[in-house]
Amino acid sequence: MVLEQQLVAKQVLLNVSIVYDIQAPLNLENYTVALIDKLTLIPRFVPPGGKVKPGSYFLDIQRPGYTFGPKQEMEIEPSEQPYNINKKLLAKPRKISFDMVKDNVLIPAKEILVNGKPISFNDTFSPGITIDMVIKFNDYKTVKKATVIPPGEGPFVESVSLTKLDKYEFNVRTNSMKIDGIEYNYELYADSEPIESHLIQMEKGVGRIYYTIRVEKEAKNLKVFCGYLFAQREIEQIRLGVPMMNNIHIARLIEHLETKRKGERGVREVLDIMEAMLGKYDQRRMLKQCAPTEIDQLMQYIENLKTADPNDRVRMKNLIDALEKLKA
Repeated sequence: MVLEQQLVAKQVLLNVSIVYDIQAPLNLENYTVALIDKLTLIPRFVPPGGKVKPGSYFLDIQRPGYTFGPKQEMEIEPSEQPYNINKKLLAKPRKISFDMVKDNVLIPAKEILVNGKPISFNDTFSPGITIDMVIKFNDYKTVKKATVIPPGEGPFVESVSLTKLDKYEFNVRTNSMKIDGIEYNYELYADSEPIESHLIQMEKGVGRIYYTIRVEKEAKNLKVFCGYLFAQREIEQIRLGVPMMNNIHIARLIEHLETKRKGERGVREVLDIMEAMLGKYDQRRMLKQCAPTEIDQLMQYIENLKTADPNDRVRMKNLIDALEKLKA
C-alpha cells in the first residue's frame, strides 16, 4: 500500500527593518506592511513579528507622510530562517497653510514669501529642510520666522502670532530733495527700524502729500531721511508734520560722496562738496552736532581718497583740519 502525503510549507517569520530619509515624528502613526498575493491580488497586512505563507507577492509599505514608491515583487521561499525586508521610506513634500486668527477673526495676509519667493496654493516643500518665511499684513506687524516642516500627511499648519500696529497720519509739502544733482526721496524709520513700504500709504493732494503709517505701539520717534539729511519727531507729535532736515547722518554722507566720486569729476567733486558744506554756517553746525567718532569716519574717508595731484592733497588736508576743529 502506498501512502500519499502532502507536505505543507510552514509560515515564514518576517523581519522588517525600515529606515527614513527624514526621521519620523514620534506622534506619527506607525508603518504598515502589506503582502499582496500575485494571483488573487488580495492584500495581507503583516504585523511586526508576523508570519506569512511562502509564495509570490507584491510588497507595499505605507506610513502617513512617506512614500514607498511602486509596489515591489518578492518571492518568499520555504525556510526555517526569517525573511528579511530592509526598505527605506521617503518623506513626501507638503503644502503649507497658515493659522492667522486674531480674536476669532481670520486675518488675511497681504503677501507671503517663502525663501524669498511669493507662495502659491500648489507649492510644496520638502520636510526636514529649514525654510524662511516672511508674512506681511496691512494692519499687523510683519512676521519673519524660520521653520522646519516635519513629515506628515496633508498640509503643514504654521501658527502665526499677530501684533496689531498703531496708525498715524501726517502731511508734508514735499517728500523729495535734490542734493548735488542726486534726487532723494523720504525714507521713514520708526526709531531705528525702517518702516516697510506696505505699511506706508501716500496720497498726493493739492500742495500737500498725505501719509498714513503703521508702527508698533512701542515706537517712540519717527525719523525721516532724505539723502544724508534727516529730521525726527516724537511719533505722538507727528501730526504736526516733519520738522526741518537739520541733522546729518555721517555714514549716509560718505555714501553720497562716494557716489559723486564715481562720477566724471571724481575726487575733485568730493572736495568741492565738502568745501561748500564747511563754508556754510548751518551745515557746519549740523556737522558739529555729530559724534566725534562719526567725524573721525568722515576724516578717514577724505584721507583715503586717491589722487596724485598735490593741490588736491592740500585741499584734503585743509578739510581734515577743519573737521578736526568741529570736534572741539
